[in-house]
Amino acid sequence: SLNTQGTARHLAVSSNWERDQGAFESIVDMSRVRSITVFGEWEPFFLSDKMRLLRVLDLEDTTGLVNHHLEHIGKLLHLRYLSLRGCESICHLPDTLGNLRQLDTLDIRGTSIVMLPQTIIKLQKLQHLHAGFPTKGNYLCTRHLLHTYGFNQLDACTSLCCGAATPCIMMDKDYGGVVLPGGARKLKSLHTIRGVHVAYGDAVIQEIGRLSGLRKLGVMGINEKNDVKFCSAISNLSRLESLSVQSDKGCLDDITSPPKNLRSLKLEGRLGVLPEWIKKLQNLVKLKLSFTTSSQVEQDAAMEVLGHLPNLSILRLSGCLFKAGELHFQKDAFRSIVVFDVEGLGGIKSVNFDQGAMPELEQLKVTDACKRGGIGFFGLDILPSIKEVLLSVHFKMDRAGTELEREARLKEQFRTQLARNPKKPILKME
Repeated sequence: SLNTQGTARHLAVSSNWERDQGAFESIVDMSRVRSITVFGEWEPFFLSDKMRLLRVLDLEDTTGLVNHHLEHIGKLLHLRYLSLRGCESICHLPDTLGNLRQLDTLDIRGTSIVMLPQTIIKLQKLQHLHAGFPTKGNYLCTRHLLHTYGFNQLDACTSLCCGAATPCIMMDKDYGGVVLPGGARKLKSLHTIRGVHVAYGDAVIQEIGRLSGLRKLGVMGINEKNDVKFCSAISNLSRLESLSVQSDKGCLDDITSPPKNLRSLKLEGRLGVLPEWIKKLQNLVKLKLSFTTSSQVEQDAAMEVLGHLPNLSILRLSGCLFKAGELHFQKDAFRSIVVFDVEGLGGIKSVNFDQGAMPELEQLKVTDACKRGGIGFFGLDILPSIKEVLLSVHFKMDRAGTELEREARLKEQFRTQLARNPKKPILKME
């Protein structure tokens, strides 16, 4: 507001504030600002060379921000936090990013950036790097940049000619991700790397394996050519607490010494066999398995391994194609599970809970159980700690009649069993 004193250090621009440059410059003392958070439409005058003390620049989901608006960002020498998350029109970071020697966190998730500038290896204090593509198949061309994102001609040509967009065409963008430059091993302060693509060359995997301080790692592009080297790299990361892997026909069996402190594990892609080393993860708390339909899993062997992980409290199974028709949870298995999330299980006709199975389960979430003829759930009435069941159903309009009938039967099946449960859990429909 115009009544705001000019000594404010922390600035938030709301989406409904009229973008008035004169008012902005009269309200804000640029030299004092320490943090800026912008909601809604971006305007270039929000950022000034005078903001020498700026530490936080949060532009998440800002619209209208394009590459050339960031060309002078390297002058913000005290910047510690930079978020461009959700700014899809950003596909290039300037080389001056390397001047931000105090930068602690860089969040570029949901942008169109596929390659990081070589100068990023100068950021010796960088601890958290979050990346990843907004959509599947992010192909860019000059016309797309000009008309969809409102790029000027310079932005469009720079993005394409300087190689910022070329990898979108070169890469298999099923999984998205960014490419780390050579020398990434020098970023010794890194604790978090998310959304890195490693399919094109083994050097980046070897560089990651030398980042001994990593706590959280998310990679994509693991395949038959690089899986052994990746497993070797993981064996070197003894401090790792969270690991997310998206694989294309890769195998992760060669991890000889899995990180003993691993608490969160996410495996996606064509992994037909559950890696043997998972049974060694005695501290694992959260596990998500999301296999493609081209990969079949032996559920009895998998459930035997997972069921005896002593601290596993959150289990999510998504898109897994099992070989037999039943998913059976036996007595004394999964004793620490609190949240169980099931989505789109292929090959499964029924899910059965024995007396004494999942004794701590409080929340059960079931998605797309009406597809492929439907899945039956049995034993819900004997789950001793269940509090809530979330039933989410999707169906195509051309087959709405059939799938609506399945939905009604499934809902009645759940309601009947839960009514018999002494805990009187809540059934919610989505």
